[in-house]
Amino acid sequence: MKNVFISYSHQDEAAAMRLKHLLAQNNIGVLIDTQGMNAGDKIKQFIQNSVISCDVTLSVVSSNSLKSAWVAMETLKTFYEEKLRRRTRYIACCLDGAFHNRSYVDDVRKEIRIEVDKIRTLLQARKQDPRGGKRRDLHKELSRYKDLEENIDKIVQRLKESAYIDISGGKLETEFPRILEAILNDSDDTSALSEWWRGLSAEWRELFERNAGSPAGPESEFLTRMVSLRQFDCHKIEITSLEPLHRLKLLETLYCNDTLIRSLGPLSGMRWLTFVDCSNTFIADLQPLYELGSLKAIVCLQTKLTADDIERYKEKNHACQIYH
Repeated sequence: MKNVFISYSHQDEAAAMRLKHLLAQNNIGVLIDTQGMNAGDKIKQFIQNSVISCDVTLSVVSSNSLKSAWVAMETLKTFYEEKLRRRTRYIACCLDGAFHNRSYVDDVRKEIRIEVDKIRTLLQARKQDPRGGKRRDLHKELSRYKDLEENIDKIVQRLKESAYIDISGGKLETEFPRILEAILNDSDDTSALSEWWRGLSAEWRELFERNAGSPAGPESEFLTRMVSLRQFDCHKIEITSLEPLHRLKLLETLYCNDTLIRSLGPLSGMRWLTFVDCSNTFIADLQPLYELGSLKAIVCLQTKLTADDIERYKEKNHACQIYH
């Protein structure tokens, strides 16, 4: 079972709690401060232990969280473990896209400096007051804000360059399958995707660009958009295999009709697939689709499939409509 640490600002608690509920429903272990942190625990130690002990840090990203020194600490600790020890992965779920604004980092730093000035004023006042007591709490808070000021650009740059999931505008429920797939799938890091992309033939690269749009901007953003495709159309193209599609774990609709393909094998892991048109192909076996309970319709006119093949499939998936 995968274990996930949810990192969030308490101003975004509703989204974090909903995420926790959905993950638990899907047998994902969840560690979150409201339940995993005991009275008396030091927050910094709790963060370090949580990041190290979990497979994934799932960050609920928003304007609120990016201005939180504690969330920044959780994020940077995850980056460290991810890069140097490869013990955990960082997955961002974005409630808003404010960080895309060119001036965002500068704006946040201005807000941080205002808070820093307030803390310094309090420090000075406490220093001058003989009854002011120790100033350790303020010094620690000041240190956290300075760390945030120093690292906010690194965090924002990482968000812009990596795969993140947009849950803004109430899209958490509809985008949850992508979140779950990202947690369960260990292989789709940017370097692996880049290697796969560069190994594709010119014909397949053109097909992907036709379906995902031209690769404007950083390659990582294009690759993220590409592997997140819900629909793919390669009909009337003289391809002989669907193997390059195996990365599209979230695919729902596929048009591969009027091609030279002979196998649906690469589709066997696409558990969100709902529709396939493989008409006018050399397909002779539906077995790769047996375990895909999400399928609602298969169009397989003019293929090598026999009546017995169709009946065997219907025995496995009664709810799926087959047009043959």
